[in-house]
Amino acid sequence: MVQCPNCTADVKPEERFCGNCGARLPEQPAPGAQRPITGKETVLLPPVGGQPAATPADNDRTLIAGPTPLPPTPIPPAASVPQQLPTTPIPPPPVGGGYPGAGLPPGAAAPPPKSGGSNIWKIVGIIAGIAVLACVALAAGAYIFFRRVSNDAGNALQTAAAVSISTLEAIPTPEAFATLEALSTDVPQSEPTPESEPTPESEPTPEPASGNTGPVLLRDEFDDPSRSNFNDGETDNAIYSFADGTYIVKAKQPKLILWQTVRGDYGDATISVDATLDGPEQSAAGLIFHYQDDKNFYIYTVAGDGSYSLDVYKNDVLTTLIDWTDASAIKAPGQRNNLRVETSGSTIRLYVNDELLDEVTDSTFTNGKAAIAINTYDDPNLTVTFDNLIIRGIK
Repeated sequence: MVQCPNCTADVKPEERFCGNCGARLPEQPAPGAQRPITGKETVLLPPVGGQPAATPADNDRTLIAGPTPLPPTPIPPAASVPQQLPTTPIPPPPVGGGYPGAGLPPGAAAPPPKSGGSNIWKIVGIIAGIAVLACVALAAGAYIFFRRVSNDAGNALQTAAAVSISTLEAIPTPEAFATLEALSTDVPQSEPTPESEPTPESEPTPEPASGNTGPVLLRDEFDDPSRSNFNDGETDNAIYSFADGTYIVKAKQPKLILWQTVRGDYGDATISVDATLDGPEQSAAGLIFHYQDDKNFYIYTVAGDGSYSLDVYKNDVLTTLIDWTDASAIKAPGQRNNLRVETSGSTIRLYVNDELLDEVTDSTFTNGKAAIAINTYDDPNLTVTFDNLIIRGIK
């Protein structure tokens, strides 16, 4: 029997591979007749040590070991063990190999990790942010636009009302406040002097004939709002309206003088109007005449407590011509009082209910516009109803 030079297992001479380990077996020389030795024969050496080498016949013999021809590979029998291919063992992972860069040699750096995920959500977020900003910008633009339109409409309405109503609203000067506040205190009124007591010689004189017979320069009975000098409307300080053939002014703020001028300028004239107070006694209605602007005019005022006064504003400085004076001819709040002022040159006469109250001389202004007026003090709850506004010329 022939032994496998690799595992020393017994193999048959005709086998070319070891049935035990699969190693190739050396080719066995075929038996044949002995040829004479010429010294040029080829001697096959065993591939594996352990076999005694053949001793050359003599010293001058040359041994040439030629290459061993590869025989055709026979098909191994089905029962033979398949050839095991050489494998390279995989070394176990180094200690700490679960952490990035743990198996790197010293001085080496682990490559940066790949960015995971897609950028689709970033793009969606950017688009959504742009859409939100666009919506906010559109909303802000719409708000500013409609706010501006609303303000312009409101300003136009207020301007139209102011022009059509010819309303001027003014806050009294500090001196006027002092006068009005003094009126609302409970300081006793001084007794009238004998000179101020009515005497037969000083009985109120009837209205001059010229005042009755002079031409009517302006008449407004408020029966037809479309033909009136005034118009209805509302401001921050008052509400203006027509009702039952009258014109009503309702105050909304305290300590204000509110007036409305009529068209035209008047010099020597008689101005009269019916006024009914609905409010506290410390409130008043009146007539403004020889009006230049909101800082230059005369004002004749009748209060709910039965007193009257006459003042002139020049360059917004108040001068009292007639201080608050009681008059029995003045009716209480809720009743109608006819107020009338007559100007002739520098002479000013004040009437209430066709009774002459006082007469003064002042030439600060000799002509100007006329106006109806109301005056509030600490209590703004004042409503004044006007009727029968008439302006007559004096011949």
